Amino acid sequence: MTTTFERRLNAKLLTEDVLGVTPLLQHLLALWAPAGTDSQDGQRLRLAIRDTYVNFYAQGQSLARVKFFQLEDKITFEVHKKYCGRTEHPKEYVSVDLGTPAEEFETWRATAVSHKSKKSEKVFVDALVGANATAIDMEMAFPGAVNDDGNKAAPRADLVLLEPCAGGHRIVFWEAKLSTNPEARAKGEAEPEVVRQLKKYRDWFSDTRQAEVIAAYRNACTLYVQFHRLAKMDAPLAEAITAVAAGEGGLWVDPVVRLVIDDRGLDKKGNPASLSPSFLTNGHEAKLRDAGTPLQVIRPGDSLRLPVRA
Repeated sequence: MTTTFERRLNAKLLTEDVLGVTPLLQHLLALWAPAGTDSQDGQRLRLAIRDTYVNFYAQGQSLARVKFFQLEDKITFEVHKKYCGRTEHPKEYVSVDLGTPAEEFETWRATAVSHKSKKSEKVFVDALVGANATAIDMEMAFPGAVNDDGNKAAPRADLVLLEPCAGGHRIVFWEAKLSTNPEARAKGEAEPEVVRQLKKYRDWFSDTRQAEVIAAYRNACTLYVQFHRLAKMDAPLAEAITAVAAGEGGLWVDPVVRLVIDDRGLDKKGNPASLSPSFLTNGHEAKLRDAGTPLQVIRPGDSLRLPVRA
């Protein structure tokens, strides 16, 4: 059975009355850093809409999930077991009372941003969201994909953006890698693993899948507008997001997933770190470009704003 790609929540629960009796959700929304704003090194959270729930990320670390049940009109809260001291728990996420004090949640958030498992690529993605106001998703899973051994898998694109085009907007996908990641490099004449990875993503985008993605992200934009209204934020959402939510103009999918490489040489804390051997001088960048990979390389001093295709 094929899993449909969807972005939906029980919108009946996105009201001020519900928020008023759910202080933990209030706290999470107060910490939300929408795309185009700084997460302040994980002091503020990213929100990503899924199918029936939302993920909250602390500097790229999947910290918490809030589920909005469709039939029961209720909300539940879960936190990743790594960050709440429940590593023995059989499931990845642990159910937590919605009455949990904000102070306790803050200890979990602090644990997430300082955890030893924190990955520099996820920190990079968080920074990209902060620099690109039209970001509408992160860690987007391709459901129902089949890997080389015939088993189902859900590979993930790191970042999803809206970009303007004639007549409306297109949905574009980016994979993010550090220049030191072995998947972005290959010896001799071999093809880097990331090239094969991007091809698998592209192959997933059948006409039916593209229609699913368009419907899902139009709905996600509507939900972002609702969350933004609930959070009563001063900073506006990107005009592209509000336009898509309002149904203004067309919406299309670019099925060719793009690659952004972080070649700034930073560690997990954003401090300079050595890059050896060099991504550029050892020919790894050239190999990706020769393979036809849509590529953006970010070096020290470069903007994190991702380019818009003409």
